[in-house]
Amino acid sequence: MTNRSNDQIFTRTRPMLMGLAYRILGSHHDAEDVVQDVYETWLTKAADDTIQKPENWLALACSRKAIDRLRARKRQRETYPGEWLPEPVRTDQEESAEHQILLSESLTTAFLLVLEKLTPKERAAYLLRDVFQTDYQDIADLLAIEATTCRQLVSRARKRLTLERDHKAPPPQQQKQLVSAFHQAITDGNLDGLRSLLAADVSLYADAGGKATSISKPVFGAKAVGKFFDKVLLPIWQESNGILADIELNGQPGLTLHIDGKLDSAITFAFDSNRQVEGIFIIRNPDKLARLDRTVPLT
Repeated sequence: MTNRSNDQIFTRTRPMLMGLAYRILGSHHDAEDVVQDVYETWLTKAADDTIQKPENWLALACSRKAIDRLRARKRQRETYPGEWLPEPVRTDQEESAEHQILLSESLTTAFLLVLEKLTPKERAAYLLRDVFQTDYQDIADLLAIEATTCRQLVSRARKRLTLERDHKAPPPQQQKQLVSAFHQAITDGNLDGLRSLLAADVSLYADAGGKATSISKPVFGAKAVGKFFDKVLLPIWQESNGILADIELNGQPGLTLHIDGKLDSAITFAFDSNRQVEGIFIIRNPDKLARLDRTVPLT
């Protein structure tokens, strides 16, 4: 293959590699580093013309490097100040309805947090098989295990994910309506309207990474979350003339908060089958907000 064709193959495959690395790591910054590392390795390996399935080779190389990065970051994650949430990414590019459904199911903040409960091998095996349709044998070769063991690994991951996600979220249009109603209730200071959107077991998490003011522990239950908005968030946002804006984050409708023209927070949600908000995720860590000025093509 020529250098030009190698570049074309990598450019075509890059959104998939970014999507894979991001799902494994939960960090856009780390995913970019991994994909760049894959590219540099690819330029060297592809020159010998022995790679029969380039896309497969790239996906497996990306998984291997992402797993290595994940293990190296384990200590940092354990000492992270307060709650750790995945870095939000903008995904508001035009795509088919089928692509949007896949995106919204496997890229949401809630789903990425569930993936965090899997081991690195389980996470990679599950994503490669169920999201990117990679052959079991290729995954087994990557993880240095037998194909039968690989199948068991994927099966175990599916069971764990099913236990954590025991319901189906409402369709994208209904999610958009819920977030719009949430946005309007906050803008109007309508606490009753806000409370009506919350599931009884709603949870609120905030991630500031020790670099902004934030709660250090989650808030659980509709009553406590409603009170937190009433006594803490709404007064702060109103006094600072905060401006909420609609945005698509991680394949779902979300919100951003700007104060004095500067991005202060990104807010993503989880929804239950009763069309209520069951999870609110507020990201205030400035390092995780730095890339929200650009849309990220992920598959």
